[in-house]
Amino acid sequence: QFEGMTLGARLIDAQGLYNINNLASASNQLHFLNLLRYVMPKMSSAQARNITQHITNWLAPGNADDQLYARLSPPYRAAHRPMADISELRQVAGITQAIFAALKTSNVALPTQQNQTTEVNINTAPPAVLLTLSPQLDIEKARSLYQCLRGHGVFFSIADYNKTCVALLSITQLSVITVNSSYFLIRSVASTATQQVFLSSLLGIQEDNTTQRRKAYVIWQLPG
Repeated sequence: QFEGMTLGARLIDAQGLYNINNLASASNQLHFLNLLRYVMPKMSSAQARNITQHITNWLAPGNADDQLYARLSPPYRAAHRPMADISELRQVAGITQAIFAALKTSNVALPTQQNQTTEVNINTAPPAVLLTLSPQLDIEKARSLYQCLRGHGVFFSIADYNKTCVALLSITQLSVITVNSSYFLIRSVASTATQQVFLSSLLGIQEDNTTQRRKAYVIWQLPG
């Protein structure tokens, strides 16, 4: 409670989600397809591939799909750059309200370097996101990895995770994983008897070379 308002906030480990900006590289399409089929099990393979390609075209440099969006009313163009927020996904061809609702809980838009894939924190990733880590994973194995974590508790090293959970499923070592996150989302709300105001913030964590301690900084803040 603060000056007649009720303040609340929820902290989300953004690296426990899948970075949609990874799809700027077509090599990551197969990973995302696994996630898409998990959250939309009734979607056909052809529709899933088309949506995934449209997302890549939206993110990648060039002019792919520009004519498609130019025919809409009102017309617009694909951004051809990384998304700043996952809400931008609603502008991509093929993304319906139902598909966006299914994806927004397991996806996020994070800063990314060219040709680099954002690491997934295995301590906070749900089964849908774990599916993006290896073509050897199916839904049952992803759920087994998730249950292994819940039974073990937090892992502090990748080697321990691979030995304890991954090796038991006869999966080769997973790539692009971490046990420490550098990005966090904060969903905040201020409420009165007649009004609510929402604020979303993306925080980055970096090492301070002077103090050798990790500190947070604000990357962006958006209403809603």
